[in-house]
Amino acid sequence: MDTKAWQTYSHSNKQNLAYILTDTDFNIVGVQALHKKGVDLLGGEQLYGGEHISAIDIVRYFLRDVGWENLAKEVGKKCLSLVQPFKNFPSIELQIIPLQSNSGIKGYLFNIIQRSEEKPHLSSGIQSPEIPTGLKSILDNSQDIIFLKDKDLRYVYVNKSFCRLYNLKPEDVLGKTDFEILPLNLAEKYFQMDLELLEGKSSALSGETVFNNRIIDYKKFIIKTENDEEYIAVVAKDVTYWRQLIENLESKQRDFEYFFNNNLFGAFFMMMDKPVVWNDKVNKEEVLDYIFQHQKVTRVNQVFAEQYGAKPEEMIGYKLQDFFGDDVEQARRVWREFLDNKGRLKTFTKEKHKSGKNIIIEGDYVGIYDEQGRFLGHFGVQMDVTEKLEQQQKMEEYKNLLEESFRVANMGGWESDLETGTIRWTKNLYKILELKETFIPTEEN
Repeated sequence: MDTKAWQTYSHSNKQNLAYILTDTDFNIVGVQALHKKGVDLLGGEQLYGGEHISAIDIVRYFLRDVGWENLAKEVGKKCLSLVQPFKNFPSIELQIIPLQSNSGIKGYLFNIIQRSEEKPHLSSGIQSPEIPTGLKSILDNSQDIIFLKDKDLRYVYVNKSFCRLYNLKPEDVLGKTDFEILPLNLAEKYFQMDLELLEGKSSALSGETVFNNRIIDYKKFIIKTENDEEYIAVVAKDVTYWRQLIENLESKQRDFEYFFNNNLFGAFFMMMDKPVVWNDKVNKEEVLDYIFQHQKVTRVNQVFAEQYGAKPEEMIGYKLQDFFGDDVEQARRVWREFLDNKGRLKTFTKEKHKSGKNIIIEGDYVGIYDEQGRFLGHFGVQMDVTEKLEQQQKMEEYKNLLEESFRVANMGGWESDLETGTIRWTKNLYKILELKETFIPTEEN
């Protein structure tokens, strides 16, 4: 905690009578009366570096049920607040604030505050702002977290969303400071921001914090009532769901980018110049004409471009009709099937390589639609299977040739020497005719 900031806050608040600074063992190292009432309270003296009897009497009186030996345990890392009448003052509050440094707690600030009883107040003598009934109902039931603090930085209004976030009832909050209900790191952060507003250094402040695993986005600003009373207003929103949603989308986007750029298959996007309707009420031939002219490549990966013998940047702007050359009927048949099947198709198509040769593409395509069901474009992954199909065709030809060879090998055969007239049979022919191989064939038999 910044000690100078606390001193500035104490001096700026007319209800603050005095403050006492101690070390971690509660030895007083500083006492300051802030104005005449504070001087009266402290016995008319100021003293630094030693014990001040009047100030210590106040502290002892307030801590009579706690005890010095238990004070550090009671305070911990949060603010301890005690409100009681004292001497001629009907309501005195003693705030005990741990002063935090990077290495831990370095001391304590005892802030002595007068609580006036001149007007109706909430808990601990805090004045409640007048909020019209209708407006209060709206604020109470808003999904946003809304609350008000007075110039003493004490809560004077909290709505239901605030109570749900912190799991507190209004009576547990009203009249208290952040140091009494929040972790010290948050309380210190909010204190510095509130002080900046009160001193007029900023007209509004915004930020983000995490509490109970919830991400809270907030904005702080000063409001004035008709009576010129100032309050710090805070409007905050639990943005956890949206932040997680964005993170999930970003994660999926990263995964997709990796898939798109490191895929062994060609991947691409083709988008329409404008959305089109495809149903039984439209002239589908006219719609196909428009799609073939106005659906263009917007993004490809390296593998996709290589399938057509091009560079990725050369493929951008390709129209759908550019992929099919003169085979218009095949292309229109495939695309009619794709759109009739609500933008999902796995098929083979004959397309044109940059060199002019035909290639066979095996692709899996997914349509992209808007919320009105209009066709926007499509995404696809594909592979060039030209060589694969050619090899399969050759394998089929070899298979047929082999089967013919087996068929011929299993038939009987014979040959004749035209010069000598000698006839020779194959062994298989002897078997088919069920004759011994000693039988000598002639032209007569």
